[in-house]
Amino acid sequence: MRAIVKGRHMTLDDHLKAYVEAKIQRPAAKYLDGPSIRLEVELSDLFGPKGGDDKLCEVIMMLPRGNMLRIEEVGSDIYTTIGAAGDRLVRSLERYKGKKLVGGRYPKKYYVAKRLNTVEFPQVGK
Repeated sequence: MRAIVKGRHMTLDDHLKAYVEAKIQRPAAKYLDGPSIRLEVELSDLFGPKGGDDKLCEVIMMLPRGNMLRIEEVGSDIYTTIGAAGDRLVRSLERYKGKKLVGGRYPKKYYVAKRLNTVEFPQVGK
């Protein structure tokens, strides 16, 4: 996986790059990894010194066969924004992998839930 971390209107130090790697790049590599996958993370400060909810984390992940995932998260702290974007990316990748495995058929998670509701479990204490 090729990963690119960019900063707009803010400086990127090594600690921030390591945090992006820990919260976004490594969890994404667990789901999809290969030379054709490109991950771009852009961190920016929208309003500069004015303050407010102005820290933006934009994640663009180019997937095989021309598919793309785009996550955008805004908050007041850059670290919480990166964490929230990483969580959303993981949920999107789980959904993408589920669609890829199932295709257009009945999703496996609903099938498993239906089977769990019909299975009778032994009662404890009787």
